[in-house]
Amino acid sequence: MRVADQDSLDGSELVGQVSPLVLVAVDTTSNALVRTLFILAQHQNIQEKLRLGITEARIKRGDPAYEELASLRYLDAVWGETLRLHPPFFYLIRTTSADTMMPLSSPIKGFNGQETSEVLIPKNTTITISALESSCNPD
Repeated sequence: MRVADQDSLDGSELVGQVSPLVLVAVDTTSNALVRTLFILAQHQNIQEKLRLGITEARIKRGDPAYEELASLRYLDAVWGETLRLHPPFFYLIRTTSADTMMPLSSPIKGFNGQETSEVLIPKNTTITISALESSCNPD
């Protein structure tokens, strides 16, 4: 999927988005791994299904390389669900570089009684985005 040119990031913006993740990668990786192991210890049925999948892969191909581990769908699902429920960072802080109309997931009623489905975010507005709330919101 290609992003529209006006929505794509230039090099400096991309570095700004990635740098915080790289700087905290060591702690977040170890924390995510410990959290995954803790969840597996609490859910023996999931642990057993995951163990069975990895054991079957080892029987077929020996010790799997990274690419083979990455292709194990249940392992990927367990890892993804752990990161969804327990993101490695709780929030991101960003500042708008231009006036932006932000679409809302559902319409809201303004003070004037009219419904709107987007909100103006003025240039240089600091926005805090909750990774935990956005990943656990059923909508």
